[in-house]
Amino acid sequence: GYRRTVPSTTVATAIGTAVSGATSVAPVQANGGSTRFAATPLILARAPAIIQQGLPGHAVGPSFTALPPKTVVVAAAVPQVVAEDPPQPEAMVAPQPEISLDASEIPQVEELPVSPESLAFLPAQELPARTSSRSFRKMKSAHLDELEASKALEAAGNFERQVSADNETVYHLGNREHWPHYQELLKRVSDIHDVTGENPGELETETDHAMATYSKVVSHMLASLTKHARNPKVEAFVEDTFVNPALKSCVFVGHVATDLDSIAGAIGAAELFGGIATKSEPELNGEIQYALSEVAHVEEPPLFDEVPGCGFADEAGEFKKVCLVDHNEAKQMVKSLREDKDRMKRIVGLIDHHALSESFSSECPLLIDLRPWGSMSSIVAHMYVRSNAHMRPEVARLLMCAILSDTLNLQSVTTTDADRFAVALLAALGGVEDPDQTARLMFRAKTSWIVNLGPYAMVRGDQKDFSADGWKYGIAVLEVTDMSPVLEVADQLILELRTLKIEKGGGALANELDFAFLFVVDVVRQCSVLLICGGREYALAEAAFPGCPFGKAHPSIKAPGRTISADQT
Repeated sequence: GYRRTVPSTTVATAIGTAVSGATSVAPVQANGGSTRFAATPLILARAPAIIQQGLPGHAVGPSFTALPPKTVVVAAAVPQVVAEDPPQPEAMVAPQPEISLDASEIPQVEELPVSPESLAFLPAQELPARTSSRSFRKMKSAHLDELEASKALEAAGNFERQVSADNETVYHLGNREHWPHYQELLKRVSDIHDVTGENPGELETETDHAMATYSKVVSHMLASLTKHARNPKVEAFVEDTFVNPALKSCVFVGHVATDLDSIAGAIGAAELFGGIATKSEPELNGEIQYALSEVAHVEEPPLFDEVPGCGFADEAGEFKKVCLVDHNEAKQMVKSLREDKDRMKRIVGLIDHHALSESFSSECPLLIDLRPWGSMSSIVAHMYVRSNAHMRPEVARLLMCAILSDTLNLQSVTTTDADRFAVALLAALGGVEDPDQTARLMFRAKTSWIVNLGPYAMVRGDQKDFSADGWKYGIAVLEVTDMSPVLEVADQLILELRTLKIEKGGGALANELDFAFLFVVDVVRQCSVLLICGGREYALAEAAFPGCPFGKAHPSIKAPGRTISADQT
């Protein structure tokens, strides 16, 4: 059964902590009073086995007494006051004598075997190890389809019954005291799918795992989100009254070398805060065009410089407030804003997932939401949830595409659980059945667009400048599904890198780049090639990637300079 009687202030988390990996069990103080608790089944399911195994002779009963200091309550419960005992099902354990356990009697929990049958979730050890992308997919088809179809679905059914039990008075996302149960559920399912190996899986693997991991919680959240959008909770009132006005009517703009995350984030944030979404450059790459037209069905935002009050003053001679999205480096800002001497007065907000640069400052307080997540669009999605705001399916699909793009389909090392959860939630909100397929089609569209650009645009399409300790360096990235067409013109790309270093100086030697690199990323094989254009770049790359082999960028390439050989390109 899932009911226990314990003192009202004894939120007994000792076993929950120990089972989660702690090496010791902390004592808790019990005070007077009596309250009913709706206990977390995941942890209570383990308690009988632990007590019976470690403390022979003690009975396992459904109630515990108030304990003196320096003792431990062996239970983990979520408090919920009820008027009276619910009807006891026939299968419930009969009442047993109450027990008091001294802390010294508690055994080392991690050494005690816990039967998988005592848990309502599929044990991680029953999953086949991922040995390679192809063999893993075969095993998933042959083994997991059978195993997960029986046990994982049964577990989901158990959780569904727990959530809907007791006339919907137990386990609600709207009740903060019930959140530990949901968090434990997420941890359990995440552990099931945390299967790693020497070779990362192909594109669908991580996204499929994210969808499976969070699908059950997402399904419960959808109803809550819809309800709260119609009837907002008090925290949404606070956000809308005291936080959101700072960004109301702002112009949202991303960085130059525009990518999908900066476009989607600008559109999503502008719709949330009642502002204007803009793009920093006229041309958008093939991936962005595909996501806008084929997936989200959203129109391109206007060019920043063409919106009155942005690149030029409006009819009243004034400039609009600006919120930066997906960047904070001055060199990455749209040119008209970067060269505006009053730009730090105009910038009132920043939504980003990059490190705060040395060049960023403000003349007045501003609203900043900067999180260490894999995509800025994940932050925007979180803002919608926090504000109890309605999100159109079109916006949900666009934000989902942006997260998949920035995290390389959830396979990048920068990917976090927040991004994985956001993809699952946004896919549900946007009605996307197969986000993995969407990602593959986006990457394919981007590759086709890239190979038709020519070397000049390939080097400058997704390129950013950075500085550290007085050194200036440029990083360009090409994300493709096939490297061959790119490396065929490696000699021209390297020449463009050398030209770019001088070009960035604008005629002033002191402003030229000290380093310029181009990463060619194979998003299918999950590997990268770094093109080296000079001896200085070679020295830095050798120090940055020790043990990484160097070679010719193309079999027929010649040494691009006197300080570097063809074998070092």
